[in-house]
Amino acid sequence: LKMAWSPLLQHNTDHQWLRKLIAEVAEEVDAEFAPFGAQFESTGVPGIRHSER
Repeated sequence: LKMAWSPLLQHNTDHQWLRKLIAEVAEEVDAEFAPFGAQFESTGVPGIRHSER
């Protein structure tokens, strides 16, 4: 996960696709386990952060 959100690759279309896929799967897992009382801190899709350079 750390590599997928690397600031060095934030504009790479392949990594943007991977980040979107990870977020979609996380939402599915969250929805599947919510009836069992599992909760995650953030339900929103994480944004792409830009480097501080």
